[in-house]
Amino acid sequence: MPDYHDFVSSVTGGTPVPGIVSFRVEWAPSQDKHRYRYEPHRWEGRFVHTSATCTWSGRTEFAEFATDTNNPTIFAEVGHERSGFFFS
Repeated sequence: MPDYHDFVSSVTGGTPVPGIVSFRVEWAPSQDKHRYRYEPHRWEGRFVHTSATCTWSGRTEFAEFATDTNNPTIFAEVGHERSGFFFS
């Protein structure tokens, strides 16, 4: 993944250096399922609420970065939604 060092460099055509990133997500099991429907906005969704442990790391020739692994567990939600034309 190209590393442009900063935002300005990335949008003004700066020269990137090669980088590598890695993501790891471990989902916890859950049976906490929810269905939502809001007809005035033509929207509905089915979701599973759970938690996930997420870690991230990235490195280039010049630097390394990683998430704080002391508390990587977060709220997580996986689901499917329909809206607009696809709402029935």
